[in-house]
Amino acid sequence: MTNNKDGRNEFEELLVRTRQGDELARSALLQHLRDVLRPIVEQELGQRLRVRADESDLLQKVLIQVTKDFPQFQGETSSEFVGWVRKILENDIKELLQKEKYTAKRSIDREQDASHEIRQAPGVQTSPSRRMIRSEHTQIVREAIDQLDDEVRVVMRMKFLEDLSMADIARKLDKSESAVARFLVKGMRQLKILLTQRGISDF
Repeated sequence: MTNNKDGRNEFEELLVRTRQGDELARSALLQHLRDVLRPIVEQELGQRLRVRADESDLLQKVLIQVTKDFPQFQGETSSEFVGWVRKILENDIKELLQKEKYTAKRSIDREQDASHEIRQAPGVQTSPSRRMIRSEHTQIVREAIDQLDDEVRVVMRMKFLEDLSMADIARKLDKSESAVARFLVKGMRQLKILLTQRGISDF
């Protein structure tokens, strides 16, 4: 990068002109900064984040923050500016890490809640429901299951009519076991209402 007669390089000249309100200089500065940051963002995401984060989104977020906070930058040199911007990048990555950690915890909590709920759901793990399906109420239960919501109906048929495990259902439907558990809980509630309306209360 060449220096001008004042000893400033092109990047630093853009800094000065941007401070003076030159919009063309600001656009050129951001474009240059984008080129500088792109490999840094790729490296940081690859080594530290390892989540499904979009590099372009993160880069755009940093540039927006730089534009907003530029009046706060007190440095003069290109190295000072890049260092200042990298702190903004570090903060954004830290925020992403915290968000990912929170999302992962929520996912684990949902898995545990679903597992607990499915264990507590009436009829899912107990034998009376299965005995009923094989008893004189078989046709009534089948007809009631056919009235359930689409995805719920598929899961309930696999569980009670085909006698598949939750793991097998999850594999066949390409869903998580917690998702299958939620469908089963919902299905059992709907089915109990339908059967109660038909005079069957021991399901």
